[in-house]
Formats: sequence, C-alpha cells, structure tokens
Amino acid sequence: MGAGSGVPGSVTAEGVAATEVVACVVDVIDDETASSLPTPGLPTPLLAAPLLPLSSLHATSSNAHHGTASSLRAGDRRRPAILLDSAAHNTPASVTVASSAYMSPTPLPIILDCDPGHDDAIAIVVAAHHTNLLGITTVAGNAPLDATTSNAIIVRDLLGLECPVHSGANRPLTRPARHAGYVHGESGMDGADLPPPSGPPASHDAVGYIIEACRAREGIWLVPTGPLTNIALALRAAPDLAGRLGGISLMGGGTFGNRTAAAEFNLWCDPEAADMVFTYGGPLIMSGLDLTHQFQALPQRIEAVRALPGHLAAVLADLFDFFSSTYRARHHHIAGAPVHDPCAVMALTHPHLFTRRLAHVEIETRGRLTAGMTVIDQRDLKEVPDANCDVLTGIDADAAWDVVVAAIASGGAPSALP
Repeated sequence: MGAGSGVPGSVTAEGVAATEVVACVVDVIDDETASSLPTPGLPTPLLAAPLLPLSSLHATSSNAHHGTASSLRAGDRRRPAILLDSAAHNTPASVTVASSAYMSPTPLPIILDCDPGHDDAIAIVVAAHHTNLLGITTVAGNAPLDATTSNAIIVRDLLGLECPVHSGANRPLTRPARHAGYVHGESGMDGADLPPPSGPPASHDAVGYIIEACRAREGIWLVPTGPLTNIALALRAAPDLAGRLGGISLMGGGTFGNRTAAAEFNLWCDPEAADMVFTYGGPLIMSGLDLTHQFQALPQRIEAVRALPGHLAAVLADLFDFFSSTYRARHHHIAGAPVHDPCAVMALTHPHLFTRRLAHVEIETRGRLTAGMTVIDQRDLKEVPDANCDVLTGIDADAAWDVVVAAIASGGAPSALP
C-alpha cells in the first residue's frame, strides 16, 4: 500500500478522499495504543487486534499508482454471470446464500485477492472467463509478495487481460511472514517455463484500490484466495465497505487443518485478519478444506488440460503436474493436489455445483495449537448464535473440472451471452 489511492482529490461517498482515509489509518495504527482507540463507525471486532504500521505491511514505491479511475474501467466487460440476492447485506451478520442466485445479463463484478500459487492461477483463469474481473490484488502467502505479484502479472499476461494488478501486504497484521515453498516451490509457481512479467504492478496500494473500487461501484464481490490481510485492512480503513460489498467469497478454513492439525494455511498465516473478515457483518461464503479436498487435480484431469491446444494449456498442465507431485509426496493417501482457489470463484458463478449449510463461524486467534482454526458451530441447540457464513460442504467435482477445462480452452476469454 502506498500513500493513497492514485486519484488525487478523488472523493468517496462520504465526501472524504480515499487517500485521507488511508492516511488517517496509518496515523492510528502507528500509535502503540492503536487497538484501544475508537474509530468512528468501526465495529468493535475490527479493533480487537493491535496492528503493525501499514508501512511495514507492503512494498513501497515512489511511483505507486498509474490511475485508479482507468483501472476500474479496464476490466469492465459485459457477459453472463450469477448475481446473488443481497437484499439484507446491510444487516449485521446477514448471509447471502449462493442458492438464491439468478441469471443476469450483466457480469458479476469481482476483485480477486490472491497469492499465486498454482491454484490461484486457475482461479484467475476461471474468473477471467466467468466474471467481470475488475482487478487483481496480491498478498504474501504461498510465496513472498514480490513473487506472488510477479506471478499474478504473468498469469494475467498469459490470458491477455487488461485488468490491473495491485500489490498489497507483504506480511500478516501482527505475525511474521510465513510461506509455502514446500508446496508451491520457491517461486510460488514452480513447474513450468514461465515468461517474465510484462511490467510492474499498477500500484503497491492494494488496500487503497479495494476501497476506491468498492466506493465507486456498489455490489462488488471480494474473492480472497490467500491470507486475508488486504481485506481486513480495507475493512478497517473503510468500515462503510461492509454495506457496499456484494459479499466476500473466500478460500480458507475447514473442520480440519493442513498447516496445523486445526488450521488451514490462509487463516493460519493471519488469524487476526481472518477474525476481522469473519465478523464484518455482510454476506460471506467459505470454501474450506472439507470442500476443496473433494476437487483434486487427478492424473486424468490433468491430461484433459494437456490435451487442449495452445500454450496456456501446456503451461497450466505443467503447473498441475508439479502441484500434484508435491501433494502426493507429502501425503499418505491422495491422488492429486486439491485445487482449492477456483472453488471460491465457482461458488459465485456456478452455485448449483455446490452443497452448503449456514453456520456460525469464528476464528481462533490465541490458541497455541489452534490459532487460525475456523470454529464452526454445528450444535443442534437453540442458543447457537445466528449464522454468519455460508459454508460450502460438497462439490460436483467432475462438472467443476469441466468448468475449469472450458475456461482454459477459452484462454480466459469472456463466456458468450445466453
């Protein structure tokens, strides 16, 4: 995140420049007593954890922005998409259920917040084909921030997309950076001969971009597939976003973990950020490990990708081979890598492929063995808190793989209008 949103003098819905909002948050967070200071309109859960200075969470640049207004237009394309009923999204702890989706002649606008990552690359491909991908923001996670940003730009270039890539947080809110080279390789996307990125990111202010975009256009869905640091910082800096978003569809969590016995990697990296997101009060869809381990890159599925014509398919097949090999090497009983991240996109674009249940979900932030755990309340008791999350539980894996293959075959081109 840089010093501002990239649009000097731009004014938000509240009449305050986005640059002023972010600058204000920098001043607050730099104070040693940040967590105890009141922030007007900010729900109490968002103040629970003391945050590191924003300046320590991102790579800085003296030429941070190339113009947010033009960036917002870059991905503005019309094609079929599923829009979710958000009639109650201003109600605290409201839930928008994907099964209430209906067809619309306008595309579903999303911002994909990711840490590429092999499966993040597939999420970008699916999003490019089935949504109005307004922008891509990056966060440190599977690899350090410079690598995840470079990888996002490379995938965007391979797809020939015009949407901007904005670099974000290079570490969690209060914890040291932790990466997953043991799964994704040191580059974050080992296994294929990748071209260099075409250039630098549009900015180093992912949080400012998210705020600016969501204030300029109501109903955007945020789709985070990495640690939730950028999303938490945006909600903290601009609490009005909670009432403007279409919702948040994330990959993370589950009733079991992969980085620890209790915690999935994304939420384990930044439990405090996850807690902010799970308590933001708007529509929330969770694609956790229970779901994503049902959606694996099996050998025959990889071959279906490799059989497609074109350079993109060959690159992605090589990435799948590497990704699955690391999973098979580390597990006793698994046939292929779980392709986690596109599930968070398809939850919006192909809701009929999923089963779900509404549940109250909280994030454990302090447990020595359980930090980052999603505590999903499954009790059959009347005093169970109201649901705050649409928890996806099952997927038609073969049909979902067909969606992935078709998106790859299209090269990420928009799907045709019905």
